[in-house]
Amino acid sequence: MAERAIRSFTEKARSLLADANLPKFMWAECVSTTCYLSNLVTTRDLKKTSYELWYGKEPSIEHLRAFGYDAFVRISKQKRNKFDKKVRKGQLIGYGPSTKLYRIYFQDLQDVRIVRDVKFNEEKQNSFYVEDEMKSLSTSDETYELKKMILLKS
Repeated sequence: MAERAIRSFTEKARSLLADANLPKFMWAECVSTTCYLSNLVTTRDLKKTSYELWYGKEPSIEHLRAFGYDAFVRISKQKRNKFDKKVRKGQLIGYGPSTKLYRIYFQDLQDVRIVRDVKFNEEKQNSFYVEDEMKSLSTSDETYELKKMILLKS
């Protein structure tokens, strides 16, 4: 049972690495994110999430963003000079201990930081992906509209 779960996490992490074009040394961050997300998904047997079983309430999913999104992190005034950049570009690779915190990978620093003041470039990231996915959808109008809403939201 445990071996199957580990294999599933590993396969999902491999997909995340490839999709976000991250270096292989980021595999542990991908496995951590996979585990975090799996706790927010319902199980077949119990029809509840692991989070619901543990805490007794439904999890909030409003903070979730697509893995690998471009993230722009605000640099505080104390850490910059007058003519320095106000933001630093990174990639979303996971979630912090609170729903307001995100784990961001900065390629120029080769570092992962947990940050709060972050904006995501959601429009640019999904523009081609949504069009490709919508071409492969079924012809049912209800299914098409539902999948369109899900793809545009994620």
